[in-house]
Amino acid sequence: MITFFLIIGGIGVVISALFLGTISGTPTYARRGNYSETKEHHDFRTTVGLYAGVVGLIGFGLAALLYYVF
Repeated sequence: MITFFLIIGGIGVVISALFLGTISGTPTYARRGNYSETKEHHDFRTTVGLYAGVVGLIGFGLAALLYYVF
């Protein structure tokens, strides 16, 4: 059960990092000149990133709780 919550936590944090732009395949200096994004797209990415991060933190928290309790 702990492994399940660790996997959920890890997946949530990775998805959050991808959507919030922490992890990207393109360096920052290469993205500056040709970056265009609508406000709706930015809001969608931020919302998904935050929700995935919360799910990831909850998963890690439950795994830690199960580890210390059992």
